[in-house]
Amino acid sequence: MEIAENVRANLFVSVHINSAVNISATGVEVLVCSAGGKASQCASLVLQQLVSSTGWINRGVKIQNVLVLQETSMPAILTESGFLSNYSDSSKLKDAAFIQALAVSHAKGICSYFGIPYTVKGVTNVLDTVVLLNTKEDYWAGADVAIKNDNCLISLRNPDGSIQEDVMSARKLIIVGGKTVNHPNEVLLSGKTKYDTAAAVAKHLG
Repeated sequence: MEIAENVRANLFVSVHINSAVNISATGVEVLVCSAGGKASQCASLVLQQLVSSTGWINRGVKIQNVLVLQETSMPAILTESGFLSNYSDSSKLKDAAFIQALAVSHAKGICSYFGIPYTVKGVTNVLDTVVLLNTKEDYWAGADVAIKNDNCLISLRNPDGSIQEDVMSARKLIIVGGKTVNHPNEVLLSGKTKYDTAAAVAKHLG
């Protein structure tokens, strides 16, 4: 920890995965040494992004005087994303796209803490909101969703199921039909049947 004490950094972030005797334990949490202050502010912002991107239970910001936080001279947080002891969590943590979403969530929370915009390297025009359709048959619902969201762009999944890079880099992704793509700011309007999807869309449209 001598390095962390001497480096002139504005923030220290330690990224971890949790574990517990209770195999049903799940969720995300962020640890700090003490309540209040800059560390707690950052912890709340990062936690908000992690919950949004994973859909996991919010276990809150917790005070734990662990060594990795105690021995730093700058604001410091420790994130716990999911539980290796939980089969569902550990399965998701093996997925590269999910890991990427976790990384982006950390970055977005940190950017928010410093009051700077999150940008994607190599992407100059980041789309604000995109409606992603699973198939062409979902257009009837997707068009209404796009209108509600300021006539935003509508995109269609590629035949192989992949998603275009500019769509994945959008600030908000609304999925109509189909499964999650683990976008860090995703709204999933889908169900097991087209009727379930229609119900989800209707609820979104209000």
